[in-house]
Amino acid sequence: MALKLFVGGLKKVTTKETLNAYFQQFGGHPNAYVMMDRATGNSRGFGFVSFGDVEAFELALSVPVHEIDGARVTVDRDYGDGGGKGSSGSYGKGGG
Repeated sequence: MALKLFVGGLKKVTTKETLNAYFQQFGGHPNAYVMMDRATGNSRGFGFVSFGDVEAFELALSVPVHEIDGARVTVDRDYGDGGGKGSSGSYGKGGG
């Protein structure tokens, strides 16, 4: 089972470093990335965080409200089928 979270509703200024710093509070060594628009280089407003530690992953998932860079964000388990809830799955994983 992949220990990966979908993080949606990110501000344009949020970086992978910001995500890593935020999710480090739950333990382990998170590996975050923000999805970028290839044409503009701007954030697409969502990203993913992978964990190597199941306890840190579950703890991060159990928090009811996450706020990053002043924005309330959606955090959900990524099932590897195209993203979190409501995702169109068009961010480069193929599919469909």
